[in-house]
Amino acid sequence: MTTVTFDSISYLLPLSDTLSFNLVSYADTNPWLINFANFLELEKIKENKQNQADTIMAVPLSAGTLLIDQLKREYFAEYALNHWQNFDLKFAKIYIHPQTAGFIFALDPQREYVSRITMMQLFLDLIFLRIYEKNVFSLHGGLVVLKQEGVLLLGPGGIGKSTCCERIPAPWKALSDDLTLAALSSENSYVAYPLPTWSRIIAGEDSVTCDFKEPFKIRGICFLTQGKEDSINSLHPSQAAVLIYKNAKSIYIPLIGRFPFFKQKTFTAKTLDYACALAKEVPCYKLEVSLEGKFWEKIEEVIDTD
Repeated sequence: MTTVTFDSISYLLPLSDTLSFNLVSYADTNPWLINFANFLELEKIKENKQNQADTIMAVPLSAGTLLIDQLKREYFAEYALNHWQNFDLKFAKIYIHPQTAGFIFALDPQREYVSRITMMQLFLDLIFLRIYEKNVFSLHGGLVVLKQEGVLLLGPGGIGKSTCCERIPAPWKALSDDLTLAALSSENSYVAYPLPTWSRIIAGEDSVTCDFKEPFKIRGICFLTQGKEDSINSLHPSQAAVLIYKNAKSIYIPLIGRFPFFKQKTFTAKTLDYACALAKEVPCYKLEVSLEGKFWEKIEEVIDTD
């Protein structure tokens, strides 16, 4: 069979030191993937550079069955063609195979700006749904860093995550204010990657990027509440595990109806295990934050970053 030459661009998406993906675009989706990679500051894969990562492809929605099959043979040669499944989504289509976390994502790259950004959010959601069984979860919270070590500020919408991230002063750095990826590393410690705040990107705010090249060791997790005075109190791992579980569910459960392949029972069991392990490994706190107090000083009292 003749090998087909594809006009493609590739980027490396690291999700821990043990898990990564090759993101590959084809033809008209190249500019779309370039923009996506720029938001995450991903490293472009040099031509002919080989690695063992699974592949995730972005292709035009107009791609026909013949072309999709050619891409499967070229990029997913080790997987049987007759085991692929495809699902129609709003303005997109996904092709998945049970033997790989990789997939093919078909979209219309010519749609207006907001729709293209929405497709990026959907693309990342799909990635998260394919990897939660590998101890990599997206959490609803911000990531603040001091001396290259991270603290998660978790809580529901409106609790004050963005406000805290805006207020925290140097030498602290706020790297994300809405979503953070927490993964188990090969050293059995937990690390964090900042994730984009898509609403800010849609609003066209300048310099909205997240650096995915280097993870940050998680030194503490703070569950935010609002109060008249700043205070911080330790949580028992069992209490923290419940809060982590509920936080992760708030991200993933709304996706169930959108993606037919999502297995809720498997997700529930895996999320409980993940929440318990994370709460056992990382100190967790209830952080009460006032409107004008120096809440970061409370964090510094309990978390050693030396």
